[in-house]
Amino acid sequence: MRERQSKLNCWEFKRCGRQPGGEHEIDLGVCPATVEGRLDGVHDGVTAGRAC
Repeated sequence: MRERQSKLNCWEFKRCGRQPGGEHEIDLGVCPATVEGRLDGVHDGVTAGRAC
């Protein structure tokens, strides 16, 4: 049986670099999904990382 992989947040999957401290934080700005606390844990994501 295959081992279940952990779920990635959108910025990990898309590799956009817009998370705080990310490669494109300065030029593109921080993505709202990376800091939205109201959706933390929804769909097993961090902040709104699975609700992007």
